[in-house]
Amino acid sequence: MRITLVALLAVIAGLVVGIYASLVGQLTLYPASAVGGGASIAVFMIGMAVLAFLQE
Repeated sequence: MRITLVALLAVIAGLVVGIYASLVGQLTLYPASAVGGGASIAVFMIGMAVLAFLQE
């Protein structure tokens, strides 16, 4: 259940960052998607590290 919530948070964060990068950075669709994808991966990895830390 926790992993699902971390994944959902990562997707939402990636979407928000992609939209923000598109509007503020005046990026086209593909660069904004790459920024959002990178943010999703970063948030997911940080979330999994936090979960691993809390399990100890």
